[in-house]
Amino acid sequence: MSSRDARIDALQRLPSAASRLRVSSLCSSVGGHDVPLLTITDFAGASEAELRERKVVVVTARVHPGETNASWMMHGVIDELLADSAEARELRSALVFQVVPCLNPDGVILGNYRCSLSGDDLNRNWAEPSARKHPTIAHVKALLRGLAEEERLLFFCDFHGHSRKKSTFMCGVETPAGKGAPPGSHAGRLHERVFPLLLSRFSASFSFASCSFKVLRSKETTGRVVVARSFGLVPSYTLFSGPDGPGADGTPEAHYTIPDLQKLGKEFVHVRRRAARVCCGVPVCVRHSKPVRNAALDMRPTRAPCAARLSAGAARLYAPVPHRVHGRARRARGDAPPKGERGRRGLGRGRRADGTRRGGRAAERARAPKVHAARSDE
Repeated sequence: MSSRDARIDALQRLPSAASRLRVSSLCSSVGGHDVPLLTITDFAGASEAELRERKVVVVTARVHPGETNASWMMHGVIDELLADSAEARELRSALVFQVVPCLNPDGVILGNYRCSLSGDDLNRNWAEPSARKHPTIAHVKALLRGLAEEERLLFFCDFHGHSRKKSTFMCGVETPAGKGAPPGSHAGRLHERVFPLLLSRFSASFSFASCSFKVLRSKETTGRVVVARSFGLVPSYTLFSGPDGPGADGTPEAHYTIPDLQKLGKEFVHVRRRAARVCCGVPVCVRHSKPVRNAALDMRPTRAPCAARLSAGAARLYAPVPHRVHGRARRARGDAPPKGERGRRGLGRGRRADGTRRGGRAAERARAPKVHAARSDE
């Protein structure tokens, strides 16, 4: 029995597991390994019709086999959801959690770092997954599509690890306008920033400044982007954990241990409870909290909003930039010397103050230091 199977068997042996946990098979991997699907909610006393009225949160992990910290965060999420605390009971009575602890069991067994048994990066095949080569992605996407058609899909998050960036952070998909937002308003940009902002307020190890909501062309086929664009789901995220970052005890930098990663997973559940009540796409706790709302609204918008709603710092982003005027226009304006009176010979166009020629833009670029973009682990 593998460690994963032993872990699931231990969860099913819990005294209260019958009323909180159901384990089913999502599909079989390319290598023939079973991929379990955990459904966590309050089954006691709830009819099938009542269960189908609850919104669903889908959480996945380990699409890249080498990112073991994602599994430990998922370990904390499952433990906290099955706990006997008041917060866990509140979540289980209001929502259904469908958890896929490992999307790439073949890669884990083979010792791969990123690819599956078919040699593909599964997180680059969400747009058109093959049922033969990418069965786990195809079945998760079909599950999400069914929930979206029933209008039950509330939240999606894929857990990852990062080998270079520090601390814990999230990547989302920015929306130019939210539901019910007036044309030209940047209020819609608040929606995808709500959950990461709340998590940064609750967890000392989470960095909101490291979060990104831009979608690069290379990320258009990842899970968070495809789910957001295909099913219209604003809260669609990738949660990253680096090898180190701010410690829970206030230390500026500490290596993340297994208990630290499990604690991050539990904090994820706590914040999910605080954002569980949704009204018009914005959690009630945030809509009625001016400091949190203002902090999210101060993020840089895509277009210039109404000046009355801009902070002093954001207003400077839209200040008109004076353009450089050359030649005849400057002489007509009276702030340039007359033509032919440039002073000493050799200080004209293309010359430096010492009389040497400028090399132009190509030479300036050649002299500039080379900057290499950091590799992404998503």
